[in-house]
Amino acid sequence: MAAATTVAALAWRQHQQMTDEAQQQAAIVDTAKQGITALINIRGDNAAADLNRLNELTTAPFSDELHNQSANYVKAIHDADVLSTGQVIAAGIATDDGTARGSAGTTVIVAADAQVTDPQSHQQQRRSYRFSVTVKQVHGVRKVSDVEFVP
Repeated sequence: MAAATTVAALAWRQHQQMTDEAQQQAAIVDTAKQGITALINIRGDNAAADLNRLNELTTAPFSDELHNQSANYVKAIHDADVLSTGQVIAAGIATDDGTARGSAGTTVIVAADAQVTDPQSHQQQRRSYRFSVTVKQVHGVRKVSDVEFVP
């Protein structure tokens, strides 16, 4: 009886660890998806607010890049009267250093589609993107720390 209780307790512990890990991985993927969604949904008439929304989801070094280029970014988006609406199609963890607790973070591959409206012709162009997104945990909060286009 004692052996059966021990085996059951070990099985329950392993199940709980696997459940916790799956929940952490889902939260990491969700953070990457939120960051990409904010990145590909931009409007020329709302560029500053769109950039602020993206900034809230990021940490260094990506947040530093955004901050350093923010004035140019907002001006370019506004001047071009950009309208891009998109959504994440799929996302999954590519590499994990330990659920985004370590210094390297977790790499998530994200596929997304967007409709970009040409302000001159008002024609929509479909664009497909693939991104490599690094997610780190900073002060208990998951943030996007790097974004790269994947060819």
